[in-house]
Amino acid sequence: MLIDYTDEDATLLARIMRAEALNEGELGMLMVGNVVINRVLANCLTFKNINSLYDAIYQKNQFSGTKSSLFQSAPTSYEIDLAKRILKGELI
Repeated sequence: MLIDYTDEDATLLARIMRAEALNEGELGMLMVGNVVINRVLANCLTFKNINSLYDAIYQKNQFSGTKSSLFQSAPTSYEIDLAKRILKGELI
């Protein structure tokens, strides 16, 4: 596991993965998930105040998908499974 997470974290990650890359299929959604996790784990000036999935997803001017209706609705079990794969450390 790359980071500690709750079911709510997995749901939030699944929602942003869908909102940002639904049209890109499974690979695209997994890649978005990797970007989010990398931002939580990064130790650099751009992401220095990013300590959680929530912080990474809602960082100002980063993910336009947060304004999408796809982000606002509940994810499917398939999307949550994709998010959990990323949270457990699967690399693309």
